[in-house]
Amino acid sequence: MFRSENGFALLEAILAVVLLMVMLIPVARLVSDSSRLSGYQRAKAVAYQIANSYLSEAEAGQWQSLPSKSTETEGGVTYTVTVTEGSCVYDQNKQGLTSVGNSSSSPVLYVVDVQVSWSGHAVSMDAEVPTLPANEASNSCPL
Repeated sequence: MFRSENGFALLEAILAVVLLMVMLIPVARLVSDSSRLSGYQRAKAVAYQIANSYLSEAEAGQWQSLPSKSTETEGGVTYTVTVTEGSCVYDQNKQGLTSVGNSSSSPVLYVVDVQVSWSGHAVSMDAEVPTLPANEASNSCPL
């Protein structure tokens, strides 16, 4: 080595390490964010499966035996399941479902809504189910 090049090898090595770190930090963040998003999507898919299983029971006419609130644990995540139900009518003025009123003459739909929540997130699904006799139907629409 020439006398004028003393210390440059060390400086080049330090500069290479700094550049490598500058490039690796965004890649590490990307991997971390990807992993977190994948976990959320997995939990969301499980929540939809749970909601769908409750609605399958409801559509089969077994909705009266569904608990109004319960918890299920899948893959280390605890899901809270809330089932609401009620009689609704289709309101053409509002273009949607509304609660049954005393003077309603429209056909009644009986709707079961299942909400599954976990760690500050929630998904909700609903379905029309076999109707109850008029004296057993509630007047609140879960939607």
